[in-house]
Amino acid sequence: MSTSSNTTDLTVNHEDIEANDDLFADEIENQNNINNINLTQSITDSQFNDDDMYRIIQTKFGQLDRYNFKSELLQNTDTDDLKPIRSSLFELTKKKEHVLLESRLIERTHRENGPSIEEKLSDDIYTLFIFLEGNLTSNELKPLISRGRRNTNAHFDTGDNSVHEVLNKMTNRETSTQGNSYILATLLEIKQSFNENLKTLNDKIETITEKFECEIKRLVNVVHDKDRQIYSLKTELYDEKEKVTRLRSEIKLQSQDLKDQEDKIRTSDEQRQNVFNKIVNRLESIDGKCKTLGKNTMSYSEALNRSAGEKIHSQTKTANSELDNHQSLHYENNSINSVNRDHVYNQENTITKNTYVHAYARQIQWTDRFLQNRFNKYKHESQTEIQVYFVVL
Repeated sequence: MSTSSNTTDLTVNHEDIEANDDLFADEIENQNNINNINLTQSITDSQFNDDDMYRIIQTKFGQLDRYNFKSELLQNTDTDDLKPIRSSLFELTKKKEHVLLESRLIERTHRENGPSIEEKLSDDIYTLFIFLEGNLTSNELKPLISRGRRNTNAHFDTGDNSVHEVLNKMTNRETSTQGNSYILATLLEIKQSFNENLKTLNDKIETITEKFECEIKRLVNVVHDKDRQIYSLKTELYDEKEKVTRLRSEIKLQSQDLKDQEDKIRTSDEQRQNVFNKIVNRLESIDGKCKTLGKNTMSYSEALNRSAGEKIHSQTKTANSELDNHQSLHYENNSINSVNRDHVYNQENTITKNTYVHAYARQIQWTDRFLQNRFNKYKHESQTEIQVYFVVL
């Protein structure tokens, strides 16, 4: 059944109820008048009134426990009704237990911070009813019995209302309840329709709940997966941090080693530069010595050349003088031997020049060998010193 149809049904039922209100009121009033007449005719003595009271209590509240018995009784009566009911049930109790014939009920009053009078009276009624049902003994009624002597002139407490009035009131409530059966049936139908709609709604809610539960489970699984991924990423991050820490330590050590190596290289470069400077200075010194030796050799060669030239010139001059002397001695034969003399002179002059030239060449060769040996010696010493310095480095 849909919501719109439910609303329509409720509206129709409400209109039916309003249309029949007057009819119900008339029927209920007539029924109440008939019941009142019958009740007035039927209640003729105290015993019959007490029995009717017991049957009404048994019918309306007999199946309830103490708490619900008292609650329903208080909802259907007031304080003026409770006292006659208690007195009526106590009269039946005295007829059942003859030892209680001279007893009377305790007067219930209200005390500060204590139960109300209605609460106490309803509890007494429940106790008397349970006794009449055969579920209690007479000793368990002692809290309800007054310890004072019975006043023979006094009747039991009926309160402001009589037993007849209480019976009429409770009977009228029952009749009124029967008169409203149609309303109750209508309400029951509405309730049934509501329950059907509620069941449908509950089914939908259950379906939605199942879907939500499935979705929640899925989301929980997703969350668990994400948690595992986060944990894995945290573990990887921790490992990476450890690696970074180790790498930083290694880089720091490598940086220190590199710095030490740079210091060693710088020191080695300085030492190598010093050795190189020493070698350069030594080579410059050797070069200077070689230049000086070359100059000396050139000077010596020039001196030898000059000396050889002077000697040759002197010997040539001497030879020329001797030749002049021979020329004067052999003047006579000049004409005869002029050709031979010129030839001999030229030959001797050539021999003399060749002799001096060969001697000068040998002297120059010796000087060259001497200078070459000195240069090789200085070169070998320089190479040895360079090798020693490199070995030291």
